[in-house]
Amino acid sequence: MDFELAWPGWGTFRLGPAGGPTVVVDPCLTPLVGNAAAGMDEVQGDLILLTHGHHEHIRDLHRVLRASAAPVVAPPQVADFLVRQRGVPRRRITSLEPDERLELGGLTLTAR
Repeated sequence: MDFELAWPGWGTFRLGPAGGPTVVVDPCLTPLVGNAAAGMDEVQGDLILLTHGHHEHIRDLHRVLRASAAPVVAPPQVADFLVRQRGVPRRRITSLEPDERLELGGLTLTAR
């Protein structure tokens, strides 16, 4: 199976099997310390995955969610923070515990 991986900037990655579901990891649209950041078109995918709650990994999520219907997967503490402190609708976020798996169109994600 062919696999596609792109680095649009900062900590953002897009990955997935060719022609299959696309996962956007840690979408960052804001340029930080002179480094490249992703463009809105580069953070569109079938799933948004947040690896942890550092500001540069979650600061632009509200902008991404306005432009995308993709669900968000995050560690439980990050999901709770985004719902309680940032007003992200609970229906948009799924939390994944360590070693828990998520199936997405033939792609298996395992939280580590």
